[in-house]
Amino acid sequence: MRKVLSVLLAVLMLAATMAFAAVPASALDPSGREGNINWTYSPSTKTLTISGDGSMDSYYANIPAWDQYNTAVESIVIELGVTSIGDYAFTNFYVLKTVTISDSVTTIEKCAFAGCSSLETLYVSDSVTKIKEAAFYECTALSDIYYAGTQTQWNNISINYNYNYNVPIDNAVLHTNYGYVVSASASPAAGGTVSAEARYLPNTKATVVATSNAGYAFEGWYSGSTRVSNTPEYTFTVTWNKDLTAKFVTSGATTYSVSVSAGSGGSVSGAGSYSYGSFATVRATPNSGYTFDGWYEGSTKVSSSAEYRFTVSRDISLTAKFTYTGTSGTYTVTVSAGPGGTASGGGTYSYNEFATVKATPNSGYAFDGWYEGSKKVGTTLTWHFQVSRSISLTAKFTYTGTTTYTVSVAAGTGGTVFGGGTFAYGEFATVVATPNSGYTFAGWYEGSAKVSSAESYRFSVSRDISLTAKFTYTGTSTTYTVTVSAGTGGTVSGGGTFAYGMLCTVTAASNSGYAFDGWYSGSTKLSTAQEYTFTVTSNVSLTAKFIKSGAKTYTVKVIAEPGGTVSGGGTFTYGEFATVTAEAKDGYEFAGWYDGDKKISGQESYRFAVGNDYTLTAKFVATNLCHWCGKVHEGFIQKIIGFFHSILAAILGARY
Repeated sequence: MRKVLSVLLAVLMLAATMAFAAVPASALDPSGREGNINWTYSPSTKTLTISGDGSMDSYYANIPAWDQYNTAVESIVIELGVTSIGDYAFTNFYVLKTVTISDSVTTIEKCAFAGCSSLETLYVSDSVTKIKEAAFYECTALSDIYYAGTQTQWNNISINYNYNYNVPIDNAVLHTNYGYVVSASASPAAGGTVSAEARYLPNTKATVVATSNAGYAFEGWYSGSTRVSNTPEYTFTVTWNKDLTAKFVTSGATTYSVSVSAGSGGSVSGAGSYSYGSFATVRATPNSGYTFDGWYEGSTKVSSSAEYRFTVSRDISLTAKFTYTGTSGTYTVTVSAGPGGTASGGGTYSYNEFATVKATPNSGYAFDGWYEGSKKVGTTLTWHFQVSRSISLTAKFTYTGTTTYTVSVAAGTGGTVFGGGTFAYGEFATVVATPNSGYTFAGWYEGSAKVSSAESYRFSVSRDISLTAKFTYTGTSTTYTVTVSAGTGGTVSGGGTFAYGMLCTVTAASNSGYAFDGWYSGSTKLSTAQEYTFTVTSNVSLTAKFIKSGAKTYTVKVIAEPGGTVSGGGTFTYGEFATVTAEAKDGYEFAGWYDGDKKISGQESYRFAVGNDYTLTAKFVATNLCHWCGKVHEGFIQKIIGFFHSILAAILGARY
């Protein structure tokens, strides 16, 4: 359900962008702020950009706003300033192909990119020191990691390999020393200090800082003979190796003139006399119907910022140029609130002036979005946009009170399902599909719409929903025949015609004076259980054999693996029934009775006719191994248990 809503929200956002063609694209690109983090999604490049200062929030219990684009985002860029990637931040971004992690990130939290099955390329800065459990779980397409640091630095990263969930990292090809080197020097050396040399990933941001010593003033950052910045802290996008020089000059009493003038369409301020090395700030203000184009020295554009701050080192004459937008006057922004909350921020604005509207949900309600008519145009509680026309906005809210919804699950031919039930609004539900032998899982469907390809599907509940698990038949024949017969001493039932992969149960009943020996296919004994259930994969003829009851005895030995206790072993006469019982301890659940590696019963209390010596093992699994990665499949746990079982058997030998 969560994925269906994500697709619908993405479609609505695209429609809203088209409707607002007259407004600059940057004003309506989906964006918002969560905690320390700003986010922007560009539909044209399919890129999600995360910026800000500090660590991201944890999204274990909440879904981030950008998750609505999880079926559209192909590239994620974590910009300079972000220090950690929150857990579950980008889980199940199904078409994500590349991730770029800039130089300030130190930690990638658990499950950050889990389920990103199309992720192919990872660009990692050498600032990363920790990759926590399952950060790249099920990133099976990951083929290349481009790392800005050395092999030794990579080896020193703390990578959590619990349950092998971060194995995709090791399966990828690691490219070390990747990126471009940014180096800085001071001229003269006595004039000040600069940032140390560092390596950066392509197309990420780097910041160099110059600090002047006493008696000197910073003059500018230079690349060769070209001045690229007049501010001591210079941030730029790295596209190649870069060698920068911070130039300093001796402080003195010399003064210089800063002259400013305005072209048609606006006004300016900031002119005056300034000491050498001091900072000047000039400001340009466009009139209604105009936008600021830039500050120019002659024909050279020196800044696109209306407020331009620079170090004075000579006389300079600057002109602010403006562009006529063809419209002028004022426009009205009207806001209203639907049931469940309030809205504020309407008013009258000049063309291209920024308006801010704010929605506040009442208790028991959640914000849905800003709407113009039936089109959703904003998704953040506080929405900041440029005004280019009159507009009426409505804040809509969704009830999140004590209402409960039903999740119904059904299985098509070829498998089983579980996980339905009753859930509160916003609560997470997990439904699991298990294909029978001879079938593969095709997907979870709501009606004819496929909503997930994952056997274990986790989503947020917001309405009643009926889901069907569909399976695809992979067998080679349509039907098979199971023939049953009885030897002397009893009767049988249960044969017939079955489709490939279906379960068949045959039953044997011994006459008085006889005991059941076993089910045979030719001379091979298949089972000692009188009621024998198996998966049909071919035509088969089964014979139930019986023997006369006698005094021969057999031993039934029971063993409990960690997590529980067992009882019921002992000595039994041939044909006598034995009952063995397993009981799980707190924190564990019963996994089954096993004869060697073969599971013979899933019932805690298992009753069977004794025809041989038996050594039966009760296996248990912990119920809290991995609460953050969904249900752990029984088969995976059994493989682990079986591995340790075989080691123990080899050590103890016959005593085991």
